[in-house]
Amino acid sequence: MPCDRTVTLEALFDQVQQNVRRALTGLGTMALVAEEAVRHLDAALTSLVGADA
Repeated sequence: MPCDRTVTLEALFDQVQQNVRRALTGLGTMALVAEEAVRHLDAALTSLVGADA
């Protein structure tokens, strides 16, 4: 039976690795989107401050 348990643990480990990779990829994508949003916000605020000056 140890062999069956090892295979099960390896499958579980593989699934966890895949989930972590997906999560990190998602976080990377969200970081890029957030970075772009900050640039747009900065440009908008700069424009507003420039219009008031």
